[in-house]
Amino acid sequence: MLHNLNSLMNKVSTKLLARKFPLPHESGETKEELQSETLDNNKDIVSIVSELMAEKESFLQLAMKLKYRRDAATNEELERLVKSLLPFLDGLEHVLKIARMHPPSPEVNNWLKTIESLYFRITNILEKHGLTAVESVGKPVDLNYHEVVEYIPSKESPDNTVIAERQKGYIFRGKVIRDAKVVVSYKEGSE
Repeated sequence: MLHNLNSLMNKVSTKLLARKFPLPHESGETKEELQSETLDNNKDIVSIVSELMAEKESFLQLAMKLKYRRDAATNEELERLVKSLLPFLDGLEHVLKIARMHPPSPEVNNWLKTIESLYFRITNILEKHGLTAVESVGKPVDLNYHEVVEYIPSKESPDNTVIAERQKGYIFRGKVIRDAKVVVSYKEGSE
């Protein structure tokens, strides 16, 4: 593509430099001959400009394709990085859950605040880059986002409602990168 553009630019400059654009008083040509030559020159210039515009359009299309490919590659790399961080987030959530079960003490509370701060910083950074958690509990099961790991009879919850989450699911820039592993209710007697 760049070779074509360079070739066209050389052709244009050669054509333009080869042309003579005489002034009426400098040449011995008649007014009609000068008008005819000027008309021919104008047609050549229009043709050259048309070729340039077509090449410019081709060049812009190539630039857009390259940008799209670069963006796609960057998104794939970022998605792999985010996926590799999910177990780390799971671990932090697990530590926070266990820490909240211990009796409160100044040491545990201080430690818990530090871990929560780290957890929220990391999730905030990931959210800014396009990661969102799948909201599951209390919602109807949706197999596009949920992987059902257990069914439990329930009188309180409606049929096919997520009542617990074993593992969080995540969406990254509109794409599910991990299904939520969920526990779903069913009405007793509807087995």
